[in-house]
Amino acid sequence: MSGERELTILLDRRPTNMRIRDTGQAPYYPDVIMCIARSSGVILSMEIARPTDGHAPIVETARKALESVRHESAQVNVVFATRQDHVAAVLASAFAEEVKVQAGADFDPWDTAYIELDLRMGSGTGMLPYLWRGDITDAEVAAFFDAAADLYKARPWRWFSDANGLQMADPIAQGRTMVVAVMGSEGIARGIAIFDSARDYEAMVLRDQRPDVTYVAFQRLKDVPHTVTAQAQEYGWTVVNKSAFPTMMRYRAGEVIPVSSDEVRRAAVALRAATAAAAAVRNVAGNAELHNPGSGT
Repeated sequence: MSGERELTILLDRRPTNMRIRDTGQAPYYPDVIMCIARSSGVILSMEIARPTDGHAPIVETARKALESVRHESAQVNVVFATRQDHVAAVLASAFAEEVKVQAGADFDPWDTAYIELDLRMGSGTGMLPYLWRGDITDAEVAAFFDAAADLYKARPWRWFSDANGLQMADPIAQGRTMVVAVMGSEGIARGIAIFDSARDYEAMVLRDQRPDVTYVAFQRLKDVPHTVTAQAQEYGWTVVNKSAFPTMMRYRAGEVIPVSSDEVRRAAVALRAATAAAAAVRNVAGNAELHNPGSGT
């Protein structure tokens, strides 16, 4: 039919970090099901569902998106695109010849909308599962967890504080220098801060700007969103104990942004550098508790 156009609708279902407690029922982490127009990035429909709800919410979300599109124009050929074969099968069964269905689609617009949703409506931590996007690999995250475990066991906060910035070459951005500072000398948040540059580190010290920085902090398992800890358990990443789950938060100009593959790889190198620095001090001083230059004691 002349004048008809084709519209691809991205549909996916993912767990969220939002913990829901219904009266008289055990708390749970719901899934979000979202339909987005690929060309514009506009959210056409969205549903929140229990993980045990089965396929009915998928069909309902798709139906609402289809009604929204057809309300605007009847002359449109709709294609539902999804990542998963079983979701594609559900859509094909529910809508028969009414729409086309594709699996294994590119999901950049959906990813962007999901990140916004999870950072704003999630647990408030801003944490997303490490393998939330395609450019972060299991091997990269496993190396990060291994390096974090080594740092935790080295306990560099016994000798260093955030007043002691370690300058080193950025392993990702050639020609740039980053600064690594150890956190935890005051017994609060243990880990490291990775500043993009010396200027960002100085901004933290002077407290007059919002630096570009990545924080790696050890948290109790119970304080970390279920979607994050479940992924670590699934892939067998190293966690020293229940008080030492490594988390990452990326800030740019004071705003939390999603962690990328570059940050994961950069953090692993920074963690190993801080561990080596702690080992060098320990080799000189033995196991004695040393005066911490940043503690004032």
